[in-house]
Order: sequence, then C-alpha cells, then structure tokens
Amino acid sequence: MPDPSLHLHLHRMVALGLNTYEAKAYLALVLRDSWAASDLATQAGIPRQRIYDVLSRLVQRGLARDRPGRVTRYSATDPDTAIQRLIAVQRQELDELSTRSQDLALTLRQAWERGQGEAEAPVRAEVLREAALAAGRSRELVDSARAELSVLVPAQEGWLLPEADAVARLREGGGLVRLLVQGPVEHLGALRDAGAQVRGTDHAVMGLVLADRRAVLVRLTSAAGATDLVVEHDAMAASLQVTFDEAWERAAQLA
Repeated sequence: MPDPSLHLHLHRMVALGLNTYEAKAYLALVLRDSWAASDLATQAGIPRQRIYDVLSRLVQRGLARDRPGRVTRYSATDPDTAIQRLIAVQRQELDELSTRSQDLALTLRQAWERGQGEAEAPVRAEVLREAALAAGRSRELVDSARAELSVLVPAQEGWLLPEADAVARLREGGGLVRLLVQGPVEHLGALRDAGAQVRGTDHAVMGLVLADRRAVLVRLTSAAGATDLVVEHDAMAASLQVTFDEAWERAAQLA
C-alpha cells in the first residue's frame, strides 16, 4: 500500500474482527472514491480469485458499498461508521461470552457444591488403550442412557456414533439425543430419521459420549496415539456437558 501509515493500522483492523484480506481490502478502499475489483486486488495484494469473496463479506458487514454498472465498483463506508460497526460486533460477542461464562460458573459451582457433600463417594474411572474395548464401553454408555445422550464426534472417529436402533429406543422413551459431528453430516440421515438431532462443526478437540449427565467416555488423541477414559462422576460429567452444550450452540450459530 502506498501510504505506510495505513499499513500500520492493518493489525488494528484485524484486532477488530476482520481477517487479513478483509483488512487489506478496506484499507485500500479508503484511498480512492471507488475501485474495480481487479484493480483493488492488485492495490491491496489480494489474490484475484479471493477478491470477490472478500468484497462480498465487507458489503455484508456494512464496511463497503457496491456500485452496479457495466463494471461493478466498490467504495468504502466512511471510517467512523465502519469502526463503530466493528466495535458493536465485538461488544455483542463479549456480552455473549460473558453470559456463557456466567452460566458456566453457575453450573460448575452447583457441581462443586454437590461434590463437597460427597467427598467419600467412589469415583469409577477406566483408562482404555484398546480400540475394541473402547468401542464396547461406548456402546454400554449409549445403552445405559435413559433421558439424554450427547455425542461429540471428531473427524475420523465415526465409531463414536450410536446405532440408529439405540437412538430410536431412547427417543421412544422421551429421551433427547444430540450428535455433534466434525465435518459433513449429510450421510447421517438414518440417525436423524431415528430421532437424533444432528449438527456439524468444524472443530472438535476431543471425542465425548455423555450419558444422562452422569457418565462420560472421553477420547483424546495425539501424535503418540489415542487414549479413552470412562468416568462415572456427576461433577465431571456436568462440566463436560457444559463444554458440549456450548459447542452445540456455536454450531447452531454457524449453520
């Protein structure tokens, strides 16, 4: 960009929620009354195959305007308005984070308080290192669920998904089944038909099978391999249920 001072503001625009290409495009837009997309791509150093997607997002966010014509041209929304819109989005996200954090704190406190009166209660925990054993324990957890089943499935871990007949059994008894799957979910029609709620996510840091908010299988993977942990403990299950619930809500917002 010809004006060095504008380049210095790139990181500030990114901090306000734009990605690098969006920030570069906006900072270039303010240099001229209007731009053709191809010229803006050259000016901002953005690949031409990406420039239309970048401009579309800026227009949707109210940071740029398009001017239809023989050649569509683009202009920047005035900086005061643009910055205030970005700040408003950041404030909304912060408010939502604060609300979720308060809910998390309340849930964990309730679990903690229950745990204080059960200091001597036994905790059942198993560490499983064999895939067949983990799959068997996962099926046992699914079969034990009576009111609620929550399953978080990372990519390449489809074995965590319950069978359709297990979903149908739980739904017939009035239970809730939620499946959050990393990647596409179009192939899960049989589970939907059985009564499961299914959502896709682009991020799953662990595998989870939660039964009735009391018992959980956790699958952790690393470069060294995978480890499965099965725990029957109300407080731990409640904490991981909060993790699942938050991921479930984020998936709804992305859908």
